[in-house]
Amino acid sequence: MIEILDSFEKLEVVLALHGAQPPRAAVALANDLHLDPIPLDEALRGLVSAHVLEKRSDGYRLEANGPWARHVEALVEMQRADRMQVVTLMSKTALERMRARANRAFADAFVIAKKKDGGGSDG
Repeated sequence: MIEILDSFEKLEVVLALHGAQPPRAAVALANDLHLDPIPLDEALRGLVSAHVLEKRSDGYRLEANGPWARHVEALVEMQRADRMQVVTLMSKTALERMRARANRAFADAFVIAKKKDGGGSDG
């Protein structure tokens, strides 16, 4: 589930929609969660494509029988029991993603430099 909830915006959306009966419009979520529309829209699109949420004409709601429904329930329970545990887990995951991106960028820099060096020595 942590691969799906890869941002605090996604986490906040899932927690806000848990237990909400009528679907919630993006505008209402943005106001309630104090989120800017662009990051919220990205979070909503990501959650819909991962089948955590479903988009309806009247708003968004959690997929009740979706592949992540049990995980969402567990996350909500974890949040209720120990909010800091969830924040710590999200922070660790974010750091791991940043490290992986930095490692890829570092490795890619050598590949690009090698290609440039290789291309110039044929002359």
